[in-house]
Amino acid sequence: MRLRGGFPRANAVKHVREKHNVNMLACICAIDRAVLPPLMNYWVPGVEVAGVHELVGNALVMTGEKERKVNLRGEPLDVQGEDPLGCQTKEVGDDENG
Repeated sequence: MRLRGGFPRANAVKHVREKHNVNMLACICAIDRAVLPPLMNYWVPGVEVAGVHELVGNALVMTGEKERKVNLRGEPLDVQGEDPLGCQTKEVGDDENG
């Protein structure tokens, strides 16, 4: 019954996935972060659910920080400079103007 109740949300995610080829749903709310993974696995397989705080935490690089090998979930990080989506990465200060 719970999975059936989540169908409207899952249907919206499915529409966005088909239209824009997304593979991650970011939630600001911890309750949604806890509830949505089973719904996405059932209705829209292949879409991961992450928290906005998790994404920000993974993106932060502090001065003097040791090089990280895993993200906050304990999953291995991609090699620097390689992006699984094929996007070009750029270091800070690499623009043409200086």
